[in-house]
This record gives sequence, structure tokens and C-alpha cells, in this order.
Amino acid sequence: MDRGPSIAEIRNQLVQLTQIGIALTAERDVERLLDRILREARRITRAEAGTLYVREGELLRFSVVQNDARPELNLGPRQAETLPPVPIDDRSVAGHVARTGLPLLIDDAYALPGGAAYAFNTGYDERTGYITRSMMVLPMREPDGSVIGVVQLINARGRDGEPGPFDAAMTELMLAVASQAAVALHNAQLAARLRKAYEETVFRLARAAEMRDKDTGEHVRRVAHYARALALRLGLGAERADDLLLASPLHDVGKIAVSDAILRKPGKLTPEERAEMERHTIYGAELLEGSDLPPLRLAREIALNHHERWDGRGYPRGLAGTDIPLAARITAVVDVFDALTSRRVYKEAIPLARAFEILQRDAGGHFDPEVVAAFSTLGREVDAIRERYAD
Repeated sequence: MDRGPSIAEIRNQLVQLTQIGIALTAERDVERLLDRILREARRITRAEAGTLYVREGELLRFSVVQNDARPELNLGPRQAETLPPVPIDDRSVAGHVARTGLPLLIDDAYALPGGAAYAFNTGYDERTGYITRSMMVLPMREPDGSVIGVVQLINARGRDGEPGPFDAAMTELMLAVASQAAVALHNAQLAARLRKAYEETVFRLARAAEMRDKDTGEHVRRVAHYARALALRLGLGAERADDLLLASPLHDVGKIAVSDAILRKPGKLTPEERAEMERHTIYGAELLEGSDLPPLRLAREIALNHHERWDGRGYPRGLAGTDIPLAARITAVVDVFDALTSRRVYKEAIPLARAFEILQRDAGGHFDPEVVAAFSTLGREVDAIRERYAD
């Protein structure tokens, strides 16, 4: 007589469910989250391979592909998106699960029962040569019941490593995991959209400030991405680097408070006008004062200090060396670099090699030598950013 799972087994499942829930909730990066959802689901079910799809309208898009037997088939979110999407209909197992919102357990994909309401699409197997047998296919349902994606687990392995069917007793646990994953994915996507909106607002505000005294094109976006790449090269964490991407474009936001008569004066500024122009650093800090958001706190720090010099001859406070915040030292280097290598109505762009020479010449005077040295190693990344954000 089948007595069902033991108390120990139930307790173990609850522990696994709780641990997975905590891990998924803590992950805010959508790409890492998708990878982790599939990896955790495969670990619990001992699936040799798997695919995670994310719903877009009436299509399922490949988001992650994992395969222990054929590692060359592994695809992260950026690569997987290049695969053709799967319609949400009964012509495929994943499409059927997305349409119905019900899980499927299949012992042999090539021997479906007669009259099955769904079909197994052999296209992927034919393209790759990998043979799918057992499958556990789970809808990722949000609390309102809507399906946000599908987790497809392929080719179960027993404890001895031999192929076999998926354990039907695991279905309810895996549905709970898939539901947790759906909520985590929804939250991560929402956070990503909010960050995108915030990023766009920052760039537009920064460009508005820059355009008051010069034609900037994509200057602020290049500065932002140079700053992020440089922060990572210097060993700052991804979160700090992402904050810098949002903060560095606002380095000149204080120019909003400087009069057009000074900003657009064609000739040399008088000492009084120069002093007023230099106050844009203080105006920027005042505009950004008082925020609790890390990117805006960092932006204030940069706005105030990005014209300080390593040798202490900068403004507004005459700071020197490491007394200048690192974010401001980074922004100073990338801002000058982009100004040198960009064409303006009043000057031609100089070659990249020459711009790097100028930075190195001014290292120890204008710029932090360590920051310049790190930036000089970013050749390929600099080229990619310049190409993506060309004027």
C-alpha cells in the first residue's frame, strides 16, 4: 500500500522550497534569475537538460538552454533569444502548457499516447542531434493564474545516473517552484523596466544640461558606459558600476543654473565669468542634494568634484589625490576622453591613440594615474561603446 511521502521527505521538500524562494527573491538581475530558475529546477529533478521560455504575447521566446550532456548547446539569455520563438498552441509541448496553464509529464516524447491534445516538435532535436525522451513541462503562473513562462525539463536521471522517467510525486513541488519563479521573474522584470525608465530620464536631463553650451550628440551615454566599464576594471562591484552608469551623466547638470550669456559666450571669459562658470559644480551638488537614492547621492558627489585635479589645482575646493572621490576621478577621465575623441562644430575629433597619450601625459597632474592606466586597457570595450553610441 502506497503511504505517500514520509514526514522526512515532506520536510526536505519544504526546506528546498524555502531555500529556492529566498534565493530567487534576492536576485534582481533578470538574466541571472532566468539561469538560476532553470538550474535549480534541473537540480531538484535531476534533469540532464532543460529550456526556460518567457512569454511575449502569443509566443514563447527561448531564454535559457542548459544541457549537461552537450555543453556546446548551452545558451544564456542573449544567445537563446536568437532561436525562433514557439507559438502558444498545441503544436508543441511548451506551447500547449503555456496555453492551458497545466503541467505535463511525458515518459517518451517520441511515443506520445494516441489522441494526445499536443504534439512534440522534433525541430530542435533534428537541428542539434540531441534526443529528447522524458519531459516535465511546467507553467510559470503568476498569482492571478496568468502564465508568464514555461520551464521545460528534459531527460531525467536516476540517482545512479541512468536515464528514466521523471518522478510524478515531484510535480506539485515543481509547480510551487515554478510559481515562485514566476513571481520573482515578474518582480525582476518590473524592476528592470523601472530602472530603464529612470535611466532614460537621467540621460535626457543630462543631455538637456549639456546642450545648453555645446552640441553633445551621444556624449552623455558614452561617458556613462565608459564610466561603468572603467569601474568594473578597477574592481568595483557590478552594483556600484551600475550606479555610476546612472550618476556620471549628471556631472554637468549644474550648468542649468548658469546664464546663457556665460555658457554661450564665443570669446574668452572674464575672471568673474570664469568664477561663475566654475560654480556649476556647486549648483549641480545643490540640485542633487538630499536624495536617498544611491545613484543620485553618487551623482551629487561627481557633480561637485569632477573638476578637481589629482595635483590639487582643480576646483571648487582644491582637493588632491585620493581626497577626491573615486567616482569623480573616473568621470573626469572618461569625460575628457570623450570630449577629445568627439567631433564638434568648433573642432575635429582626434584619433583614439592620441587621446590616450594625452590622458597618460596628464596622469599625476590632472588625472589619477591608476584610473588612467586602467582606462588605457579598455581598448575593445571603448571601441564597442563608441560604435554603439556614435553621434
